[in-house]
Amino acid sequence: MLLRKTKMAEGVAKPQRDPPQGMEPFDRGALSEEQQAKLNQFKVQTRLGNERYLREHPEVSCMVSGFLRYEPPEI
Repeated sequence: MLLRKTKMAEGVAKPQRDPPQGMEPFDRGALSEEQQAKLNQFKVQTRLGNERYLREHPEVSCMVSGFLRYEPPEI
């Protein structure tokens, strides 16, 4: 399911739908528009950094694949 967003101010988007089942409801008034914009930008930069790291370190993908394929019994 795609997450639709509304544009509150330049660079600020807040979710329009309910949170996944079993999670606390979104507190849409918890952050100011400026804080929400900074949080959104931080999330984008973090994801880009994570993707860059994973592309530069293919051994991580290999380790995760191996772990998922041969899950230790104590987990």
